[in-house]
Amino acid sequence: MKREQILARSRQQGMDEREQKICLDAYHFSGAVCVGLCILLTVGSILRSESFYPYSVLVFASIAAFYLYRFVRLRKASFLAWGLAALALTLVFGVLYLTGWGEAWRN
Repeated sequence: MKREQILARSRQQGMDEREQKICLDAYHFSGAVCVGLCILLTVGSILRSESFYPYSVLVFASIAAFYLYRFVRLRKASFLAWGLAALALTLVFGVLYLTGWGEAWRN
């Protein structure tokens, strides 16, 4: 096969490794930006004496998904531990937000 044929065939098959790496890097960057914004909004909510639970749910759910997905793919116990810890915090903050528990400190 000639070089041009190989290149044409690889273009037809979809993304090459470089494009996949760029996509993955972009995904990680956007996730980091979202978590960073949620942290900033959490701090702002605390300073204004508003509920910060919704932002906490978003941050910890993102972290839990990140680590649990890595655990499923790589089977490393540390990923499972971090994923379960973040999932537990997600559930705690979700329950606190939905039930209104823990809001008495602001009154």
